[in-house]
Amino acid sequence: MLHTCGARAAFSLVTTPSRYGQVYTPAEVEAVLTEHKDRLVVVMCKASHCKPCKTFMPKYSRMAELLSDSVLLSLTGDHSAETKKLMVEWGIKSTPTFRVYRGGEVVGTVTGAKEAKVLPVLTGLLKDGEAGKNLQPEDLEEPATDDDF
Repeated sequence: MLHTCGARAAFSLVTTPSRYGQVYTPAEVEAVLTEHKDRLVVVMCKASHCKPCKTFMPKYSRMAELLSDSVLLSLTGDHSAETKKLMVEWGIKSTPTFRVYRGGEVVGTVTGAKEAKVLPVLTGLLKDGEAGKNLQPEDLEEPATDDDF
């Protein structure tokens, strides 16, 4: 399933139940927030030169798998003048910063690339019954495969 905003995809749903993707414009962010008002929506604000952001991406991807009732997005602030302006409007001073929405409104923010700091903020904002409510940072480790043994 692919959700679009104009000619560019706002984000694509991967084959798992999770919702995860990149947004490129403020209009795409707004479209996702409008479409998913009933879900927790997380926007990871990052910069293309941010090494901690790059290092954290595999954990963020894993969070998207485990928080399957939520929508996790990433927005690169230096992608364009438009995204840079949005990051300034949002008061983003360091990356990664995670803006968490419910009902289209910001309900939390957290800055940093440590899963032990980010995950409790996200899980604390989940409603009872939503996937991932009891996640712990160690749950973000990739599951072992037969090749690991």
